[in-house]
Amino acid sequence: MTHWQHPRFFGYFPANNSEPSILAEMLTATLGAQCMVWLTSPAAEELEMRMMEWLRSMLGLPCHFTGVIQDSSSSSTLVAILSAREKKTGYRINNEGFSGERFRVYTSSQAHSSVDKGVKIAGIGINNLVKIDTDENFAMVPSLLEAAIKKG
Repeated sequence: MTHWQHPRFFGYFPANNSEPSILAEMLTATLGAQCMVWLTSPAAEELEMRMMEWLRSMLGLPCHFTGVIQDSSSSSTLVAILSAREKKTGYRINNEGFSGERFRVYTSSQAHSSVDKGVKIAGIGINNLVKIDTDENFAMVPSLLEAAIKKG
C-alpha cells in the first residue's frame, strides 16, 4: 500500500493530515455546509467572490474578469473545455447537441490526465486531442504547435 501521508511521499496530493488540515476538516464536517450556490450558502458564495477578486487583483487582470473556484483539476479542465466549446458555437451544442462540428484541442505532451478525460466527456473525441512536444524546460514548443494547427 502506498502511504500517502508519509512525509517523503511527494506524488499526487500533499499529505492532508497536518494539524491545521485536521481542524479545518472537523469544522467543515461539523457545519455540513452545501456551498454550491448563493441560495445554499450565501457566506460561502460571498467568500468565493471575494477570493476571485483578490486573485484578479494579484494577477493584475482587468476588472471585468470573473470566475469560480473549482474543486479539482479534473473539473476545472472540463469546465474550461466545455466553456471553449460553447463559446465557439454560440452556446448551441449545449442546447441542440453536435451536428457535424469537428473540434481540435491542442495541449502539451506534459499536460495533466484531466485534459484527456475532459476531451472525452465533452464529446470532442480523444482522436481530436493533439499533444505537442515540449522543450528541456517542459514548455510547449511554439513552432510544433503552429505546425500542428496548420496540419489540422
